[in-house]
Amino acid sequence: MGGATVAGRALLTGTHAPGTANGTASPALHRLKETAVPPMEKVWPKAIHRVPDTLPNRRKFLPLTFLDAHTLLVSTDSSFEKADALYAYDLREHTTRRIATVVTPPKTKLFASGFSTGDGYVAWYLAGDYGTEIWAAPLAGGAARLVSRADTPVPTALAIDGGKVLWSVGKTGGVFRAPVTGGATEKVPGTRGTYILQWPWVGAPAAVLPPNTGVTGFANVRNVVTGETRTARLTDGAAWSCGVTWCVGRDSHLVSEAQRRDGSGRQAIPDLESASRNPPSLDRFVITFPAKHSIAVYDLRTGKAGDLGIKQQDKNSFVFRLADDPANRLYYTITDGGYVLVDLGAI
Repeated sequence: MGGATVAGRALLTGTHAPGTANGTASPALHRLKETAVPPMEKVWPKAIHRVPDTLPNRRKFLPLTFLDAHTLLVSTDSSFEKADALYAYDLREHTTRRIATVVTPPKTKLFASGFSTGDGYVAWYLAGDYGTEIWAAPLAGGAARLVSRADTPVPTALAIDGGKVLWSVGKTGGVFRAPVTGGATEKVPGTRGTYILQWPWVGAPAAVLPPNTGVTGFANVRNVVTGETRTARLTDGAAWSCGVTWCVGRDSHLVSEAQRRDGSGRQAIPDLESASRNPPSLDRFVITFPAKHSIAVYDLRTGKAGDLGIKQQDKNSFVFRLADDPANRLYYTITDGGYVLVDLGAI
């Protein structure tokens, strides 16, 4: 993302009322039966990677995101809270390059962390009993710099744009920014009560909600660069979680479904469990369980799905992580001694 001029007005939080985009009643969707899904390698062969859970230097690592089609950003050790360094892991050459050291204050208790990449930088936050710190480092390598330190609520999301690290905060909302090299922190005008969805889109409410509440996550969103606003006009009272374009939810009949913000494109998702309560990744992908012992990536835009080939009887089967940041192109599952990595950006 390049530089941007930030302007506009604050958004109002809100929910949607049941009914289609034109106010008429919406017929119930039928829950889909078990669906056979072809292997990911046949549907999107360039998107899947199967790797051990140790780097070439034999250190345990946690996948964070794809930097490009063959380079993975990882942290060591086994969780970001315990990370001591960030590396670029070349999946073709099976080599690593150290990016930055992760500095954690000694004798403190960490309870949250997160990261983002952009403009040639990686930024991360560490929140603990000492407050919240935001750091950044160039992806090309170099010393990490403290961007901001405060006793503010834990960030809900990070982004990097125009040489600034941007973050929204929990409880009160609002988006803040500071230079990636460190400097004064300021509040982004017109973002009161909103949260970063997928920068430069912000909105509310941001909470991941339990099913059947009738509340729509990110019902109202606004692009802080262009000023464009969008409001969800969905067709029933399911609990919805919306991206910029697509919304996913689960209705009172336990049907996982999706539709565009304007109520069009309504479809049942092939899922025996439930659709993710996070907004769709890259505004188009959700994780589904189309059949017993099956886990798959489903593309809302095309209706295609790819099975990851992970069986429930496998050790650690169905241990998976879809990034909290819907702009993150990585999805992964944990297998016995390794990872199945899916690069959503390669689809």
